[in-house]
Amino acid sequence: MKRVSKDIELQICNDYINDQGSSRELGLKYNLAKTTILKILKRNNINPVNKRLVNQELIIDYFEEINCEEKAYLLGFIFADGCVSNDELFIDIHQKDISLLEKFLKIVNSKAKITTRQKQNSMMSRIAIKNREFTQHLKKYGIIENKTQNTNHLPIELIPKKYYKDFLRGLIDGDGWVTKTAEGYYHIGFVTRYYDTAKDFVFMLNTLISEKWNNKIINKNDKYFMVQIQKQSQVKEAAKILYENNNICLPRKFELAQQIYE
Repeated sequence: MKRVSKDIELQICNDYINDQGSSRELGLKYNLAKTTILKILKRNNINPVNKRLVNQELIIDYFEEINCEEKAYLLGFIFADGCVSNDELFIDIHQKDISLLEKFLKIVNSKAKITTRQKQNSMMSRIAIKNREFTQHLKKYGIIENKTQNTNHLPIELIPKKYYKDFLRGLIDGDGWVTKTAEGYYHIGFVTRYYDTAKDFVFMLNTLISEKWNNKIINKNDKYFMVQIQKQSQVKEAAKILYENNNICLPRKFELAQQIYE
């Protein structure tokens, strides 16, 4: 067996414990045989069989393919309110919407804890899931390191059209709104830092509604771009398509959407 220093052994054990790779992947990383990695783990009282069984509790390939409503919605929500850093997924939302984080953890079978912190005048809830394979699947949809700076387009080609409505609902629940004005008018909108993202949002929505949306994309001081449906017939149709009979959404936005289409 190739001689390995104590420092390298410690790094290997820490990597394995923190889900930074399987025994095979760590062998490639440190230029060691898989059997050598397994012996190092055993020598340090780490049982690789039990460890991998624990890892299997998280559905690491959950986002490998968008083939159901929940996956499409959660992908949209993560695209809006999530980020990936060092193979770790973070999602931050207002504490009043904590039930969605609880549902997400249950769906992907994660034991990650929900933490709460003060941010300006709001209480925010956060989850962090650290697993390289899990986050690797998200990266192909544009959820990558420094997503805000590097991702301009929505992953339209990777989402089946029948799940557009669920993906868009996730985006709206994350970075959008369903509102009622003082005058009694309803609006549905979405905000993003990039014109191309706003344009893609309009394109996806226009594939779903019969009365095509031709509102201008509003540029707010070159800092962000806003799209908003204001024509009441369009708002009603969009609300019905996006929110009626759904299985996952933010309850407070669903309740308002119901008022629109009912």
